Amino acid sequence: MLVGLFAVAIGTSLPEITLSIRLASKHEAAVLYGNILGSVMTNSMLVVGTAAMIRPIEVRAIDSYLLATLAYIVIFWSFWFFTRSKHKLERREGAILIVLYVIFVVIEFLKENGYGAELKTIFDWLARQAALFV
Repeated sequence: MLVGLFAVAIGTSLPEITLSIRLASKHEAAVLYGNILGSVMTNSMLVVGTAAMIRPIEVRAIDSYLLATLAYIVIFWSFWFFTRSKHKLERREGAILIVLYVIFVVIEFLKENGYGAELKTIFDWLARQAALFV
């Protein structure tokens, strides 16, 4: 999980990062959004779908992927919310997206290194706090 999270993910994202920086500096927002969303969709649907067609993917420990799934939903929803509200993504919002990703990486790292029980306690507490507001 950690090798995929760092080495593979960052290695495959470097072309998108460099292209995104170049497009942002040229104020090419439409191409930039298309590149980002196309990359996300290609990685999450086309690659996984193709691999599943070659050999079915069996997910035995769905709880192991719950955090990644929730992080994906939260980060994508945040991106959508930021761009929908003002039709642009500002520096502060970009920083928030990066912070969300860093939080996800730290939690995954802690989970993989034996701090799962402590994280579960924190998540349970956060869930109780969130229930108070709902």
